[in-house]
Amino acid sequence: MSFESDIKRVEQIAELLSSSQTPLEEAIALFEEGMALTKALEKTLSSAKQSVQIVRGESVDSVEITAME
Repeated sequence: MSFESDIKRVEQIAELLSSSQTPLEEAIALFEEGMALTKALEKTLSSAKQSVQIVRGESVDSVEITAME
């Protein structure tokens, strides 16, 4: 899956988990899937951050990523 499709899947999972219609067993499986996807996305973002820092000639420890709203 691509980064963008993983993001969309996490959004779908969040919507399903917000629904009171999702059975508990399904909610647990969805939560586990969402957490695995989130960890993979964080790893991808971390790798991208390091690549950008290398290209810009910056120290890996001197740049901070902030959340976008």
